[in-house]
Amino acid sequence: MFAQDGVVNLRMQAMHLIGSPIPWMTDPFWAKVLIILAKLWRWTGYNMIFLFVAMQNIDRSIYEVARHPTASRRVAVSSTSPSRC
Repeated sequence: MFAQDGVVNLRMQAMHLIGSPIPWMTDPFWAKVLIILAKLWRWTGYNMIFLFVAMQNIDRSIYEVARHPTASRRVAVSSTSPSRC
């Protein structure tokens, strides 16, 4: 996938984003970029599960308050954040 003739390099060359293949595994800079992207890909999905569950647990009355013309859009967002007691 990330080889010199891999899918990523071929697609990026087809879209004219790069002129020559990127040495993903041999160049230390690109290897670090690849590790960062892999970690980001892994943890984004994991954290989205928590966000999804938190959004499902919002009380319906908060949505009713948020529909009021003078209400702020922050009502739903603040209800998912931890309380500051």
